Amino acid sequence: MDRTRIVPALLRRLLGLFTWARLLVLVLAGVAAGLGAWSLTTEGLETYYAAGVRSMAADWHNFFYGAFDLRGTMTLDKLPGALWVQALSVRAFGYSVWAMVLPQVVETGLTVLVLYRAVRRIAGTAAGLIAAALFAVTPVVVSSTRGNLPEPLYLLCLVLAADAVLRAVTRNRRRSVLMAAFWIAVAFQAKMAEAWLVLPALAVALLVGLRPGERSDPGSDPGSEPASDPRPGRRRGLLWTGVLGLLATGLSLVWVVAVTLTPAASRPVVDGSTHNSEFEQVFLYNGVSRFDDNDLFGLAPLATPTAHAREAAQQRADDPGYQEAGLTSYGSSPSWHRLFVGLLAPDCAWLWPLTVAGAALLLRRRPASWRRLRKQSGRRPDPVRAAAWLWVVWLGTYGAVFSASHLMHDYYVSVLIPPLAALAGTGLARLWSAARIGGRRATWLLGSALVVEAGWCAALLAGHGEAAAGAAVGVVGAAAGAGAVVLFRSGAVRSGQGGRSRLRVTGGVVTATAMGLALVAGPVVADVWLLERSGGAFDTPLAATGTLVRPTPAAAAARGRIRGYGGGVQASFTAARWQLLLARGRVYHDAESRRHTRILVFASSVAAGYVMGGVAELEPVGGFTGDVPFPTVDTIGSEMHAGQISFAVVPDKNMLLGADPRVQLVEAVCRPLTDDGAVAVYDCR
Repeated sequence: MDRTRIVPALLRRLLGLFTWARLLVLVLAGVAAGLGAWSLTTEGLETYYAAGVRSMAADWHNFFYGAFDLRGTMTLDKLPGALWVQALSVRAFGYSVWAMVLPQVVETGLTVLVLYRAVRRIAGTAAGLIAAALFAVTPVVVSSTRGNLPEPLYLLCLVLAADAVLRAVTRNRRRSVLMAAFWIAVAFQAKMAEAWLVLPALAVALLVGLRPGERSDPGSDPGSEPASDPRPGRRRGLLWTGVLGLLATGLSLVWVVAVTLTPAASRPVVDGSTHNSEFEQVFLYNGVSRFDDNDLFGLAPLATPTAHAREAAQQRADDPGYQEAGLTSYGSSPSWHRLFVGLLAPDCAWLWPLTVAGAALLLRRRPASWRRLRKQSGRRPDPVRAAAWLWVVWLGTYGAVFSASHLMHDYYVSVLIPPLAALAGTGLARLWSAARIGGRRATWLLGSALVVEAGWCAALLAGHGEAAAGAAVGVVGAAAGAGAVVLFRSGAVRSGQGGRSRLRVTGGVVTATAMGLALVAGPVVADVWLLERSGGAFDTPLAATGTLVRPTPAAAAARGRIRGYGGGVQASFTAARWQLLLARGRVYHDAESRRHTRILVFASSVAAGYVMGGVAELEPVGGFTGDVPFPTVDTIGSEMHAGQISFAVVPDKNMLLGADPRVQLVEAVCRPLTDDGAVAVYDCR
């Protein structure tokens, strides 16, 4: 072989891998990652998770059990799957804001690529690109990436599971069903039982899409075509649906069972549980209790709050500051329409018209003659229909659960975006293809869908204070819809015999460009609004109250009136603030190390700042909410008697948690130092 030809051949083969579609989807993945990585070094953090990441990165024992504090006495109140990735990043790059956010940025970029592959596998390249683009620019995807939350890993695993099931449908591969079960199990480690909500969608896709198995006829020639197995495809679908469900459930619970079987003395106490049980944490505290209309999540307080504390809590709850502060978790009530209008609409409602149109188009009943012909020809079930059912059931299941849930953060609804984008992209690509071959009905439907979609986005923008942008989006959408009808009906971009004319190419490019602008203009306006105001996962796009970093004056005043005991979100970390946090932590750590004592902090949410600063000599009490009965009153009393506790941080007696016997023990034994009406500090030396 001529060696001079080897390098050019390799280059041609390498360049052949980068088709225009692959390059474009890589650009879309880069856009999604770039939006999430905007101001990467100063993004806001959920301090409770950030504290857990520091503890998990410091010690492999803490890493495995998902310990909250550096001493490994108590776990986080969630499974640690997503934080494992962040802890590994911190071990590699050091403890910093960007090291914790970087995994989410990468995961969102990968989700764009996998969603493109899943949609393209069934509906073609154009549908995959449209779905990937719509997913990449949806505001809740952007905001949920900008932080240290588990949503990006969760979405990536769910989309990987969907892609595996669609691969099983198209290629009749059993191994793909097993991979889908594996990805569901990984998603479970990030979001617990919520990951199982996608199982009905995957099951429906298998039941609708799996064709009858194939077997070789023993009497036939070795090279002959395999004969059809007489077993119906639905029976195989039921079999593999059962395998998927059982395997996904079993793999999901491996870590939970491992922790349960570990002696209690050899592992941290489980947060989110009254009985030190991971099963209770997963299925009660983080499961069915999320539908309750209180903040106890299945935990019972150790003491009944005083009448004065209950009255003060009710006054705080009735304070209009909660609404004025723009906190979605307090302002969004369960309802059937909360995902279409209201506080959550700017997060996820941009694609509803196209999604409904796409679902109706893909699931419409075929003519009887078409069904008879397909049955007689022995062709396998329609994979596009199976994929449509997957996305529709996914969307319906999560939508129903979120509509009934009392506690809702903005980032929760990010799980709705893959099916929304997939249905919208597939439906739009189908209409385009039908219009190109001269379909009159498809042409009018395409134009109408574009106009309605742009009008919906314009209404969302106008309803949230962006009337000028909304008008511009409406005009672009109307022009795109009208242009598509005119160009397709005139034949300028219609497929036909002969070569491709310049007019046809130009018309197609102009029409596609106008359609793209009409589709992404509304979400992009919301994205720009978020980035200009340093918005993150706990912010609502286009909110009248601004963001946590840049609230309006009224919202800032309202948030200042909300007094309570607990930690929360640090909206932004400048370099100076981050260094101050670490320096203060070193001071506390050195002081406690010299005294051989610990700081007692009631509620892990309040203790998070100490753990982030590196204070190892710390004892969290009561878990995230303060209602977990560990450590006990007797344990704390013994530690105080032995001189092991130096200072105690507890809620004021007028707080609901002020009646806790552990708080009252601190008040009785220790000397008060400061009390701002919510947080009290005591000297126990």
